[in-house]
Amino acid sequence: MSITCAQAREGQLAVEDMDGGTFTISNGGVFGSMFGTPIINPPQSAILGMHGIFDRPIAIKGKVCLTQRRSVNYLQG
Repeated sequence: MSITCAQAREGQLAVEDMDGGTFTISNGGVFGSMFGTPIINPPQSAILGMHGIFDRPIAIKGKVCLTQRRSVNYLQG
């Protein structure tokens, strides 16, 4: 595991190094996505899709306020 972490930090991971996983974290937020549905690729059992952080209006104590929010999707196969 420590070798894989070091490779990831150095940007040296190949697609083959990531084969056989059971769970994926997908960060579409780096591309500015607000919403989306991540796709589970077999043999994976689940995926967590994280999207961009944007200012969104919400009600706090009866007043509309802007807060930073992120959409997150969790899908289980």
